[in-house]
Amino acid sequence: MAQATITKRRNEITRFNAFSKDEVVGNIYRTYDYKQFSFNKVNRNVSEQHVNEIVNSIRADNTKMPIIQVNPKLEIIDGQHRFKALMKLGLPIYYYIDRQSNDEQIITINSKQTRWHLPEFIHARAEQNLPGYKELEELVKKYKGMLAPSGIVAIFSGSTDWSGGGMSKTVQQGKFQFGDKKKATNFLIQITDARETLSKKKQLNNSTIKCLWAFYNRKDINERKLFSLINDEFLRKAPRDRNGLMVYIGTNYNKSLRKNKIAFYQDYKGAFHFASEK
Repeated sequence: MAQATITKRRNEITRFNAFSKDEVVGNIYRTYDYKQFSFNKVNRNVSEQHVNEIVNSIRADNTKMPIIQVNPKLEIIDGQHRFKALMKLGLPIYYYIDRQSNDEQIITINSKQTRWHLPEFIHARAEQNLPGYKELEELVKKYKGMLAPSGIVAIFSGSTDWSGGGMSKTVQQGKFQFGDKKKATNFLIQITDARETLSKKKQLNNSTIKCLWAFYNRKDINERKLFSLINDEFLRKAPRDRNGLMVYIGTNYNKSLRKNKIAFYQDYKGAFHFASEK
């Protein structure tokens, strides 16, 4: 054997002995028994598109997949898409058992690796049977295509502000609470009815619904007058920016009203504000 080869192997052994002093904290297992695994209920739904992307990557480049993390029940904590891809290809599953994991850690691990969207957090909390989340999940599905999930959450919580991440954070932390469900439901019923009268339903978009909801929550609002504004011409002329849209709605709403007009103003920067209600 060449001296260079002998020297190389000695160096490898030296490095191994150095690393072998580290503490052994667990075992890695290898199996073809796919049936013994299951998906944890709080994890996101599997995306077949993502599974197929992993399958194609393995086929094309023989990509090595990271080890799959499971809990003592062999529920997959991290790696459900990798698991499905490996199973499709008939390849072995390499996994280790994390005996300290819980539902909160599963949500955190998976949402950090690939950004979760609001419906995925709602689903995870619903699977934990947190109060209100199963109903909220059904409402998000019901109004899908008409209003963004953040809008549904804001309306049913009673909030008139869903521009920032505060509402999403509340949902993620499992702290969502319903506000006036009757009021929220009535608003969305009237929005749904109004959309049916439009030549293009998409004209009544998320931004416009958001602004209408803000007006709907004013104390002396005339609901019939507010929703009568919604027609093709009104929406075609509507400004696209929030401040302009709020002024546009307020101005058209106040037309022909003798009393209970909605008081509002714009500050020096052009930002819209409602005047204080008495």
